[in-house]
Amino acid sequence: MHLEPPVIIRPFRASLLLFAGLAAFFTVCTVCGASPPNVEPILFLTAGAVYCLILSFVGIGIALAWRRRVLTWLVLVFAIQGIGWFGYVLVLRFDPHSFMRLLPQILFSMSVFWGASLVLLLIAVGSGWAEYFRWRRSKSR
Repeated sequence: MHLEPPVIIRPFRASLLLFAGLAAFFTVCTVCGASPPNVEPILFLTAGAVYCLILSFVGIGIALAWRRRVLTWLVLVFAIQGIGWFGYVLVLRFDPHSFMRLLPQILFSMSVFWGASLVLLLIAVGSGWAEYFRWRRSKSR
């Protein structure tokens, strides 16, 4: 069985470079005063570094899953969320009383779509990294 090479040949190197850029940006923003006033700077920088590391691996995982069908479903869920937000804004603009009456249904539907998008995002990232490891193992044989 022939596997196509991944979109990014060296994803660990790309993840570390992306992490370095994100962490540098986060550090500069923290030093320039964007951190919350009642938080220890070291704790804030540590939590930011962990977040940047996770974000870099998720970003590269999405790039690795570029050819997968699950990425199409992820884009579709995000498009449905955008259309839903646009509808909520229109309802709020033209009839605010019905918006408040519909608020429980709106919050429920938003939580369902956020949960679905998170699950699809994790599936897309996992399938991208799994495809890379499968390609790498087949290449070493």
